Amino acid sequence: MKRGHAVLVLPAGSFGAIADEGARRWLSRGRVAFRQPNEEVLCRVARYLGVSPPQEGLAALRAWGESGTRPDYWLAAADPVHLETRLRELRVRAFGPGEIADGERKALIARLQGELGGGDCEFINVGKSGYVSATSGFAASTVSAAVAEGHVPDRFFPVGPRAADFHRLLSEVQMLMHDDEVNRARAARGDAVVNSLWIWGAGRAPAAVNVRLPRLFSNDPLFTGFWASAGSPGTSWPGSLAACLEDDGGFVATLPEVPRESAAGSLQDTLGSLRKLVQRREIRTATLFFRDGLHIEFRRFDRLRAWRTSSPHLRVPA
Repeated sequence: MKRGHAVLVLPAGSFGAIADEGARRWLSRGRVAFRQPNEEVLCRVARYLGVSPPQEGLAALRAWGESGTRPDYWLAAADPVHLETRLRELRVRAFGPGEIADGERKALIARLQGELGGGDCEFINVGKSGYVSATSGFAASTVSAAVAEGHVPDRFFPVGPRAADFHRLLSEVQMLMHDDEVNRARAARGDAVVNSLWIWGAGRAPAAVNVRLPRLFSNDPLFTGFWASAGSPGTSWPGSLAACLEDDGGFVATLPEVPRESAAGSLQDTLGSLRKLVQRREIRTATLFFRDGLHIEFRRFDRLRAWRTSSPHLRVPA
């Protein structure tokens, strides 16, 4: 990557998620595209950088990023979700930062391990996430609950002979969640209960290789694990885009996840900082990957295209 090139991973930005009309008009000077995501944003970024995205083992990569050590066994992520009942179907609702306390997640995983663990299957906590390990492995969803958010869960469930263990385990998990102490307390407070786990990213971590990647600034363990697997350790998010410019070359940065009620303000602040850095030519080109599938390429002279109106992908729906 050339000096002054920023690749940013940001929360949802399409269809009115960016509240400020001035920011929408400014971003619309770039090349704006939108595609409903069907894979993790890490895969989109890796492909953009000319690196083959991981085909499996995303959970193991995330655990690598959380622990700092490559797991040498099969893993699938086991993330708490709420399957929301609609009129005719269920929809996936992922829990955002702060919606599930660490103690609640640990208690849920501990109960699952006590009731269902042992033999071929083990439920474990690594860092701030839950996982399931299995000696023989099984098929699972290939995307996280964040990607499946708002959709019918069956759309992302595995099919075929190797999916039988997945569906059997998921059924047992859901029955235990129905009468769990953590959920009784959450229901009493009026919080959404954890009525299922989202089991995804199954496989083993790839062998470590040496691949030249841009400098990474991120607290996202999936990105951190992928960079570690490529022999390019990353750095924690330094708190601002300006601090990322201390490196001589281009960089990749992921905006830290924040509670839902703070997400719009955090995104607005970051876009404001980006605009100032572009105007001062400290950032010459920027590639923005929004987690909802929005993609914006902002090149050196796009700042001059002041006549552009807001892209339809950014406007607030009528």
